[in-house]
Formats: sequence, C-alpha cells, structure tokens
Amino acid sequence: MTRTFLVDTNSYVRIARRVEILGDHGELALRLTDKLIGECDHSPNLKSKFEWMHQPPHPECRKKWTLPTPDHVKARIAKKSPILLAALTDVLADFKASREDRGDYRVVLSPVDQSVLCAAYAMGYGIITDEGPLTHACDEFEVERLGTFDLLAKLHAEAFIPRDAIDTLVLDWQRDKDAPKGWVAQYRAYFGTHPPFV
Repeated sequence: MTRTFLVDTNSYVRIARRVEILGDHGELALRLTDKLIGECDHSPNLKSKFEWMHQPPHPECRKKWTLPTPDHVKARIAKKSPILLAALTDVLADFKASREDRGDYRVVLSPVDQSVLCAAYAMGYGIITDEGPLTHACDEFEVERLGTFDLLAKLHAEAFIPRDAIDTLVLDWQRDKDAPKGWVAQYRAYFGTHPPFV
C-alpha cells in the first residue's frame, strides 16, 4: 500500500540538489504542498542561498509532484486546520519560551510548516522533517514522521538511492553546515561504518 509523505522545506533542500526525492518510490509517495512550492519559488533567502533550486529540472519537478488539492481535500483541510492550529500554541509553548529566552521572537512553526502539518493531519499523511517543533507536533497529533536520514535509509534499502549518493549528500550537509541532528549515529547504525567527513 502506498503511503503519502509531505516533505518539509529543510528536508527537501538537504536532498533534492543531488537526488530526485519527489515522486513515487515503491510504497512511498513524496509530495510538496502548494505553499511550500511558493516558498521555494519566491523566497529571496532560498533564492540566494540555493541557486540550484531555480535551475532545471527542479522547478518543473516541484510543480509535477505538488500535492493535488481538489475541492474535497481543501474542504477537509479547512475543517480540521482550526482545531489543530488552536492546539499548537500549547503544544509548542516550551519551544516558544526557549527561543524567547535567547531573544528569538520568530514564530516557532512557520506558516509553511503549519500548512504541511495541517494537510498531513487532515488527510492522514506522514511528514518528512528533522525540525524540532514540527517533530514534536507530529508526535502530539499522531502524524507519522520520518527524518531525512530515515528516508534515505528506506530509499537505499529499496535500491532507489545508491550508497555513493548518500555519501555525497552527507558531505554537502557538512559543507553547508546544515546537517540534521543525529545523522552521524544514524549513518553508523545503518551502514555499520563511519560516514565520510569533510
């Protein structure tokens, strides 16, 4: 049975430069939400930091694998979202307090992350994310979650991604200073050896 997972921005960025992550991979169907597509296409920060995102074939691929939202899907998401969003304030209170203690008053979950969570919650999809607040929200609302390396391991086990592609990705993460938390231990546990280091 195919299981749909929505990929969050950070996990998409960590993989898509080297590996075509979106699409159908055996039992996994990996999709982006339309709001995440908008962020990828129009965010000045992402445009300047990740120029590759705007070069072929990436824009076309994102468009192809955007989560379809027919009217009945929109209605279901619209019905369930207010319940979830109202509860998020309490669920993420500790994350908010911790950030504010450091002088960081940004929202804990960006509007795009909220849209990913709402769609997954309403439709019974999973989420690919490494982000602490989104991971915590998935746990609280019983939304299935895979981390970026969890996903790579699954795709490698099913022969969708070769080992050398994963090694290239983990080198990228280190150079970009954007590695998901705990990836070294996950790499060792999965491959039984140390990962390559920059």
